[in-house]
Amino acid sequence: VLQYSKHANKAICMKMWPFIVLGICVGTWLLPRIEEAYLRKFTSVVYALVLAQSVSEYFLQKQRAKKAQKEDDALKDQKKASEEFYGRLEVAAAISILCGLLTVLTNNSGPIFNIYLLNCGLGMDQFVASRSVIMAGKNLAKVAARAASGGLPAPVALHGLQLGALCLVGIQCAK
Repeated sequence: VLQYSKHANKAICMKMWPFIVLGICVGTWLLPRIEEAYLRKFTSVVYALVLAQSVSEYFLQKQRAKKAQKEDDALKDQKKASEEFYGRLEVAAAISILCGLLTVLTNNSGPIFNIYLLNCGLGMDQFVASRSVIMAGKNLAKVAARAASGGLPAPVALHGLQLGALCLVGIQCAK
């Protein structure tokens, strides 16, 4: 995170974090109340909807580009419209709450974050940096929520700290 944070889009990160934390809190409350079989079905439905939205947006872009006089101008206009849509607070809030819920309930929110950040029009450096900053904050909030709810026993927390320390060593070796 320290390496990437200078390239992160801090406005997007700050817009998303409060809603991610809200989703994590709701997910932590829901987790013991939902059977695992239903959690798997919930995840499948969410990803099917995300896929359907992405495919429909792709075909809408193609359709609009065909209707336009100049395909380049149409694609630029569509990209700008997409960036404006994904940049709206209510869209960021909905995506963030959903990802907060998913990270607690299924530990699988990364693909939705990827789709969202790419549709915000970030360059590759900004995308990678923003994603790492968001995911680090999300994971810290998730650990805190699990600890506060009693869902993180001391041996598991110690094991996580040991793995984290080894990861830091690995990162330094990789540099």
